[in-house]
Amino acid sequence: SPPISTAVDAAELCRRRHGTIAAGLPETVHVRSVDISTEMTERRDGGGERGVSVINIVLEGEGDVPAQSEEE
Repeated sequence: SPPISTAVDAAELCRRRHGTIAAGLPETVHVRSVDISTEMTERRDGGGERGVSVINIVLEGEGDVPAQSEEE
């Protein structure tokens, strides 16, 4: 699937409390915004700059963050 859809799907998985990341989120999480932009960065080979697509997904939580247990 396209990268944008993949990123939004990942945010939705977190919001729905699946996986390790979701376990540390508040009780209720909403996708507040999805912003897509391009940032310019130096090429590793020294060949100037190139555009890199950036997806910023802001999640907003309501409620308490679950306590994390420490495992040794």
